[in-house]
Amino acid sequence: MTETLIRQAVRTMPVVAVRAGDPVTTLGITTQLRRCGGITVADAGSVRADIVVVAFGTVDDGAIERVRRLRESGSRVVAVVPAVDARALLPAVAA
Repeated sequence: MTETLIRQAVRTMPVVAVRAGDPVTTLGITTQLRRCGGITVADAGSVRADIVVVAFGTVDDGAIERVRRLRESGSRVVAVVPAVDARALLPAVAA
């Protein structure tokens, strides 16, 4: 019975994937997320996730397009950026 409850709990936890432009950033964010309870962090290269954390150096057209594609695939997206240009904010939020 305990094993069944654990399996059900794991299935109900959202799966979170991390996408970043470099392996150090990916590892850092992944390590922090694994310390959190209530989520399952997807293995590197996992295709499907409920939530995708993306890290960008800047919010540019490429970043906005990547967010748009992730949202169209059904994932919720959390963007991590060091700074946001006010002109780029509206298109990024609309994506």
